[in-house]
Amino acid sequence: MRRAGQRIKAAGQRARRALGRAEDALGRAGAKLEGARNLAVASLERAVDVVFDDSARPSGLGDLTNGEVAAIQGAVDNARRQLNVVDSATTGDRRGVGTDLPIGKGVGTRSDIDYTTAPSNIDNFEGADLPSLDDHGILRGAPDEGVPTIRFEPGVRPRIENEQ
Repeated sequence: MRRAGQRIKAAGQRARRALGRAEDALGRAGAKLEGARNLAVASLERAVDVVFDDSARPSGLGDLTNGEVAAIQGAVDNARRQLNVVDSATTGDRRGVGTDLPIGKGVGTRSDIDYTTAPSNIDNFEGADLPSLDDHGILRGAPDEGVPTIRFEPGVRPRIENEQ
């Protein structure tokens, strides 16, 4: 009887050790699973940000992106003055839209965005962060008659005028 008790006790100890090893393995597996879960969630969040980041998408105003329209509208709202986008941005002919290429002419560059406003408004745009503005800055004067123009006004949705 004593021997049977010792065998039962030894079997119990082995079972407890096996249970401890199983719990340790389960804990390690859980930690790995948690790490994999965190990685999957982070990847999904990045993918959702890319899918729903609408700033690089076309705005429907020439070839301006949503981000460019928002930046221009913000500058116009801050300056409280009208600003027009003219030339290639209104007709959809810009090169390298949405890239970080340098502004310039020819291969390996992107087109600038040409802006016009009344001469009396120029100072109001001093320091404004207008996208793709070249070294010449904002052009003084009204857009040419009959030429497509994207008109930005404070607090008003931008619109295309003289669309062809």
